Amino acid sequence: GAEAAVCTAARPGFMVADHGASAEEPCGVGTNSSNSGMPSCGLCSVGRFADMRGTVTCTACEPGWFQAVEGKTACLRCPAGRYTSELGSSRCQACPASYTTNFDASTGIFHCVCPRGTYLPMDFGQECQPCPRGAFCPGGHGYGNASVDETPLLMPGMMSMPEEPFSIYTCVG
Repeated sequence: GAEAAVCTAARPGFMVADHGASAEEPCGVGTNSSNSGMPSCGLCSVGRFADMRGTVTCTACEPGWFQAVEGKTACLRCPAGRYTSELGSSRCQACPASYTTNFDASTGIFHCVCPRGTYLPMDFGQECQPCPRGAFCPGGHGYGNASVDETPLLMPGMMSMPEEPFSIYTCVG
C-alpha cells in the first residue's frame, strides 16, 4: 500500500511557507514566530529586533537605545541630546531646551547637562545661558541640579569683583 504523508507543525521560530512543504524554514532576521504551525513569520515590532534566523521572541531595545521601524536586526543609540529610560523604546526623548548629553545612548534626564560654552545662572530658572565674554564655561551643570554652577571661570588676563562676578574686565598693565 501507499504510505500516508505525516504533517508536522513548524516549531516556534520556524515556518512552513508552502502547503505540503517537506521541511520547515527558520524565520529570517528581523522576524519571529512564537507559536507552532505558523505559515509565516511576523516582523519584530518597533522597539524590538531579531539579529538571528529562527527567532522565537524579538529582543527589546535596552534603555538608551531605540528602534522606530518594524522588522529590524538591531537597535540604534539615542543621539546626543536625547535619552530613553525605557526597555523596548521606539523613540528617544529630547533633553529640555538649551541642554544636551555628553554621549550617545543616554538613559535618563539626569544625563542632560548645559553644553560647553554655557552655564546656569541662578536667576535664569533652568535655562543654560551663553558664557560671558572673558570667561570659560566647561558646561556639564546637570538639569535639575539645584547647586550653584561654579562656572564661568575667568580666562587669563581677566578679572572681576567678588560682589559682581559676572562683570568681567580686562587686566591692564
